[in-house]
Amino acid sequence: MLSLNQSASIFFLVVISLDRCLCTWMVVWAQNKRTLLKAKIICIIGWVSSIGYSIPFFMFDMSTSLVTYHFTLSFLFPFLIIASSYIAIGIRIKRLKRVKQLRSYRVIITIILAFFICWFPCHVCSFYLVTVVGNNWSDNLMITKVFLIALTVSTYLVYLNSCLNPILYVFMCDEYKKKLKQSLLLVLETAFAEDHLDFKAGAKERSGQENPIELLDM
Repeated sequence: MLSLNQSASIFFLVVISLDRCLCTWMVVWAQNKRTLLKAKIICIIGWVSSIGYSIPFFMFDMSTSLVTYHFTLSFLFPFLIIASSYIAIGIRIKRLKRVKQLRSYRVIITIILAFFICWFPCHVCSFYLVTVVGNNWSDNLMITKVFLIALTVSTYLVYLNSCLNPILYVFMCDEYKKKLKQSLLLVLETAFAEDHLDFKAGAKERSGQENPIELLDM
């Protein structure tokens, strides 16, 4: 199940990077060809491909060939595609001489580095696992402890990447940021308006309670 979730996550990261690259280089084509139906079809293809990719992990034990297969399809090819896509986006931004060019470059570099840093250690641990199993690594308690710690940290990094991606991709979409700001402002305005109405209602209620007492005193 973990391999299925990981492969699906990586597939959609690749699709997002290719989609952004096409939107940057082929604006008119992207506006005309990007439809909701095609997006649904791509999502279905992504999940079916992820299921097909995960089948060997259920059928075979961990081996060097399986780890190589995992590394190639879930890291090497996706990393090359993602890096190439965002490098192409950076080239396009430079040619168009967009405003805030430096900030765009920083976000692009951050996305590429985040993918590499969060996923590469997990594959290193996998290669190390299949390499040292035949060398009785469990006989060395210190090596075992270090490896288990490294494996745990690398697994956390994989999940961290899923948490970072939504934040990073928001910075790449100015329209989304504008809508987010508008939504936050609307929520704050609504909250302040409700507090103001509650305050006025409370003041009227207190005023209504005090008036009979004043009449009795008179």
